[in-house]
Amino acid sequence: MLCRLRRHHRRRRRHGRGRHIHGELPLGRHPARHVPCTPLPQRGRPRRLRHPLAACRRDRRDERSASQGGCRHPAGAALGEPGLRSQDPPLGRGEALAPQHGGCREGAAGPVVSRTAYRKAITCFLETAEKVRSEQWDAPGLGVWTVRDLVGHASRSITRVEEFGTQRAPSVDITSATHHYRRSLRQPSDDERVAERGRIAGRELGDDPLATMNADWARSEQVLDATDEDTIIAYDNGGIRFGDYLETRIFELTVHTLDLANAIGAEVEPSREALGVTLQLLASLALESGRGAPLALSGTGRGPLPQGYSVLG
Repeated sequence: MLCRLRRHHRRRRRHGRGRHIHGELPLGRHPARHVPCTPLPQRGRPRRLRHPLAACRRDRRDERSASQGGCRHPAGAALGEPGLRSQDPPLGRGEALAPQHGGCREGAAGPVVSRTAYRKAITCFLETAEKVRSEQWDAPGLGVWTVRDLVGHASRSITRVEEFGTQRAPSVDITSATHHYRRSLRQPSDDERVAERGRIAGRELGDDPLATMNADWARSEQVLDATDEDTIIAYDNGGIRFGDYLETRIFELTVHTLDLANAIGAEVEPSREALGVTLQLLASLALESGRGAPLALSGTGRGPLPQGYSVLG
């Protein structure tokens, strides 16, 4: 049955007759074609509501906004207007949104991604190290390193989180993971220092490298859980946010896990999270070093990379 709906209870006069609109109305000329009309309830209908901030006068809003340097609060209200809590800090002219207001630092992987990627990078590295046979520890690993040296160097990405994660710095000197590599790899002599530290770390693994690294990871994991990503830690070359430092460790672990797999003839597939952080950092380093074009061409199948190509120096 068809029902014709009316929204009002008013009476309508037509051709001099009083006809209630909730009565039967003809849908055609034939008198038999009548259907009952069903009224809509009037109570409980939603009414148009105005946001409390909409009641503020525009001139007062503009005046207060101008008095604070013309900056708007992330919540949408000008500073000093209703809608701001007393604990909300003011923002000055030209300041970026703070992390607690939903802002983010450019190039940051994010706290959840960094922690998850770091854990998965360590898991992949330790599982690959378990595949090293006893006779392979002294075999060639990477460049001047043996397999033991290579594993020792990569394991520093575990121990140094424990070491530096508990040290604090008063200010940020290294603003990103990319900045870390630009500052750390300035001199050609750095390669020699890195190679020697890898040999020392390899010897410190002892007779049971896997047991040593698992014990190191158990201690570092406690520091990882207890340290916020925005904490400024004291690193060798200056203060750096803990989250940015984790990105450098993810990069090291992922790349050297692939190096180790190639050296021992094993197959390995890094996690999506760890590989994502690594590729983002590689792209950023390529841009900073002015070597992004060859990487873009090679990545799209236009040809191989030049011999000796590296974004690290």
